[in-house]
Amino acid sequence: MSLPKDGAAPAAPAAGADAPVPANKVALTFLLVSGARSDKWVFDPTNTLDQVRARLLAEWPAAWSQDAPAPASATQLRLLHRGRFLEPGSATLNDAHLPAGDTTVVHLIIKAVDAGNSANGSEPAKSSSPTGVRADARAPGCRCVIL
Repeated sequence: MSLPKDGAAPAAPAAGADAPVPANKVALTFLLVSGARSDKWVFDPTNTLDQVRARLLAEWPAAWSQDAPAPASATQLRLLHRGRFLEPGSATLNDAHLPAGDTTVVHLIIKAVDAGNSANGSEPAKSSSPTGVRADARAPGCRCVIL
């Protein structure tokens, strides 16, 4: 019998992916960049996004480790819903407008560790960009160069 994914006491096994979601719970299915998809993970709507990320790390599925190793920290996990990153912190699943009583697909992105940081991790890496702008001062996201 597997452990329940909602943090509650062990219960009877779920009836599969088609099992109804309780009206007072938020069910999430995580989709990795590799295309791997998780089973339903059930959360309380008052759980914070940090609690969701911490639980993801603690219960990292072995099947996901076949494509890439598990992240070293929950801070490496980024959650994307409807084209917007769900900001970590004290925001709850309700604050993120994730509907209770339904299953929502959330993209899970593993942020790469910045190897250029100092040994103690407190000082951001400096960039040698042609514009002279430090890497930590730039907005995150994709950058395209058109030649």
